[in-house]
Order: sequence, then C-alpha cells, then structure tokens
Amino acid sequence: MKVGMLFPGFGSQFVGMGKEIYDNSRIVQEYFEEASNCANINFVKLCFASSDAELALISNAYLALFLTTVSTAAAVKEIGFEMDIVAGYGVGEIAAICATKGLSFPDGIYLLTKISQFYSELISRLDLKSVLVVGLDLKELKKILEDINTETSFAEIVGFNSDVEFIITGHSQVVDQIIIQAKKLRAKCINQSVDAGLYSKLAESIVPSVEMYLEKIDFKDTT
Repeated sequence: MKVGMLFPGFGSQFVGMGKEIYDNSRIVQEYFEEASNCANINFVKLCFASSDAELALISNAYLALFLTTVSTAAAVKEIGFEMDIVAGYGVGEIAAICATKGLSFPDGIYLLTKISQFYSELISRLDLKSVLVVGLDLKELKKILEDINTETSFAEIVGFNSDVEFIITGHSQVVDQIIIQAKKLRAKCINQSVDAGLYSKLAESIVPSVEMYLEKIDFKDTT
C-alpha cells in the first residue's frame, strides 16, 4: 500500500488540533518542546488552550500548523508508515518539504517566522478585504472586475473553488463595489480572511524579503 500525506495551509487551524496525538506520542511532544524553544512561544498553550482569534493570527497559525503537521508526520513514520508522496498548500508546502528532509525543522520555524512577519506587516499597511463570491461564473465575475479595477485600486481572483465559487481579494473600496455588483446578479458574498490575497500581485512588495530568507535556508534533496 502506498501512503500519501497532504499538508494543509492557513485556515485549517483550530484550537485543540493535534491534542490527542500529542497526549499519546513522545515524538510529537519533543517537536512541541523544540518549536517552543526555537520560537519562544508556548505551543501547548497556543494550540490547545488559546482562542480561535489568537490562533488565527498569521504569526501564530503558520507556526502552529507547521509544527502540528510535521510532528504528526513524524509520528506516522514512527509506527511504520513511509510516505511515498507528499503535497501541501501555502505553509503546508514548507511542512511537506520538512517532513521529507528537504529542510530542517528549526530552519522551517525560522523561515515561517520571517514570512509571517512580512505578511503581517503587509496587511497592517494595506487596507485589504477578501470575499467569497458564490453564484457567478468566471466570465461574469471577470467582467465586474474589469469595469471596477484601476491601476492603483484593484481586486483579483485568488481562489478558484468551483465553476461558480471564487475568492476575491483586493483594496477594500474595490471589493465593496464588487460585492454590490455581484449581489445585483443574485450572487452570495461571504467575508474571508485576507490571507488568500497574499498569493497575488498584492504581495509583490515583500517578494525580495522572502527571497532573501529563502536563500539563507540549506535546502536538501527530499527523501
């Protein structure tokens, strides 16, 4: 039997994640201890006894997801399962590389600490908004964006969930206008975390900083 493991990204976090396996696996407990020492964060408290709002902060969620999933992968290996293939989204990409020995666990903590810092600073200085639009096809939604976007104020489709379900992120005033036009076409609009917008040209300003820290990491061939 072949085994694959999928490492999730931001938005998958919840208070209590990993608690059962932490309670029953010494190797997971060791990962929590190492992460707490590396990042100077009490991850037992953060993951198991904080609030949804606290855990959802990018600076907390990125590290907590990385720790929980990498340590879970180590526990799976310990009982005899070898992963034949891994995949990940967002922070899950870094976790997948770490779980297959492409980078060390401390390097992963270090890298995600820096990336989450850059993302948090970006969000703090840009007035962004993200929304899930349900009920329009891609052509209809693109037409709305074309009519509203300008060179300096814009929104983009950053998530393609289905043929009639898309995540839009951009400057708040533009997204508000898109919501008005989408609702006129009887679409449903649901507020989302702006984190999704970081996978777009909105984040171009932090690319050089992220690249600089990526170059400091000693990446190796994965197993």
